[in-house]
Formats: sequence, C-alpha cells, structure tokens
Amino acid sequence: MRAEDILKRPRTSPPNGALGAFWQRQVTDAFGGHQKPLTGQERGQLALIAKGLGPARAREVIAGTVAKWGKFATRVAHARATSSPPTPHIGFLLKHYDLAVDLLAEQTLVPPGADVGTSVQLSAAPMIPTPAPAETPYKLSDAEFAEIMKGFEK
Repeated sequence: MRAEDILKRPRTSPPNGALGAFWQRQVTDAFGGHQKPLTGQERGQLALIAKGLGPARAREVIAGTVAKWGKFATRVAHARATSSPPTPHIGFLLKHYDLAVDLLAEQTLVPPGADVGTSVQLSAAPMIPTPAPAETPYKLSDAEFAEIMKGFEK
C-alpha cells in the first residue's frame, strides 16, 4: 500500500494527543486553573483507557467521571478500600475505570421500549425509604443506673 492511499483512508482513532487535550479541557472546565502539560506516562495511560473502552466511549467516561470526580473517588474508596485523589488523576481513572463505567451507566438509563437515543437522568437523591420514628427510649432511674454501675466498681 502506498503512503498516499494510507493518508486517504478515514481515521478510526483520534489523532495523537487529542484525548490528552480533551482530558485537560474537561479538568479545566470542572476544576479551573492552569493544567500542566501531560507527561508521556499520562498520555500512555490515556491511550490504555482508549484501547480498553474505544476512543468515543473513553471520551464519554472521562467527561462523566471528571464532572463527578468526588462521587467517583468516594465510590472507589469504599469499593476498593483505598484512598483517592481529591482532583482528577489519569492513573487513578485507569486503575478504576470499570467503576467509572458503572457509575456512568447508573446515571444514564434507557427505559424499556424506548429508542436507543433516549436516555433518562436519575435524580441525585437516593431512593431510600425513611424509617419510622423510633419510640422514646427507655430512661433509667438513678437507682437502676446505680445498680448497674455496681458491677463495674473495683
């Protein structure tokens, strides 16, 4: 195949550095401030995310995760019993992108019978039933309390 033929073929993956620029734009939009240039390691980590998810899905996961970084980091900390960075970190996302995909899937559901392009946003409030108010707790009299405490004296 000639070089001219290769250049005419449609591009199936984003150009080199495009995912890095996308990451930086998402972090800047969500957290503000100046973003330092990505290291070679960080670019490689983004490439691994894109390889695992596909370029389009990787962008979707990055955008959703960076926008809700606190929720994602908290979920990872609880699920994996590990500490999490307070701001987006590419290596952390790479290590736990399965949970990022799960979180994104929970946020966007397709109802049965709906078109594939239709999505429903879940409310931020959890659907946990409110417990009934507890009865007034039993209060010990001074004499009952003194009787119980006798067992703890030396």
